[in-house]
Amino acid sequence: MRLAGEHVDLLFSAQSAQNALLFALRETDERNVLDVIRRLFRTEFSHGVLEPVKVQRNVAVIAVLGEAMKGTPGILARLFSTVAEREVSVMAVAQGASELSICFAVPAQAANQIVQSVHDELCVFAARGPSDVRSSTRRAPHKVES
Repeated sequence: MRLAGEHVDLLFSAQSAQNALLFALRETDERNVLDVIRRLFRTEFSHGVLEPVKVQRNVAVIAVLGEAMKGTPGILARLFSTVAEREVSVMAVAQGASELSICFAVPAQAANQIVQSVHDELCVFAARGPSDVRSSTRRAPHKVES
């Protein structure tokens, strides 16, 4: 992604009902992204139109991909029920228009447990129906909200 002419590896982005933007990015990009956001929106920050940027570290982005998700009622309910059963809070969610993938953010310390749980739940589903549902995680040590 290009942000004010700078290349940034954006792992995840979402928009909340509170009109907040969320970016999950690599730790190495944090300083640069914060500087760019503060520079681009300096007027809005100075007039109180935007709240200050908040950084949350140690966040993991989990991506679930597969043909079996497309047009399958209840797949997201199963996915997030599996996460909830592990008493882990989903921090943000993004789904593409194709229904072939969904990404969500969780605390990094829970990432391995959640990936395994989602894999176990959805691979059982895939064995009964369409195949090719996979999950993976990318560590996004920082979540930047503005």
